[in-house]
Amino acid sequence: MITWQAHDGPVYDLVFTPDGRQLLDEVVCLWEVTSRGEVRRWPGSKFWCPLAVHPSGRYVHRSWRIRGEAVADGFRCDGGG
Repeated sequence: MITWQAHDGPVYDLVFTPDGRQLLDEVVCLWEVTSRGEVRRWPGSKFWCPLAVHPSGRYVHRSWRIRGEAVADGFRCDGGG
């Protein structure tokens, strides 16, 4: 088991990339597992949302509700746009 302090509060959702080398958390920070270093943080990601990583490891999908309405977006997590 790997533990490290990365945020001020609790973390509720973690997703490993398919190769197991990186980890995404619910505020959509990408972490390198071996170094425990933050690789990338996407702007506007300050709240919990469920995550799913595409089997290729290149894309992430997240979804949440705003005033009862479902909202979703996706982005590349492999250094692309």
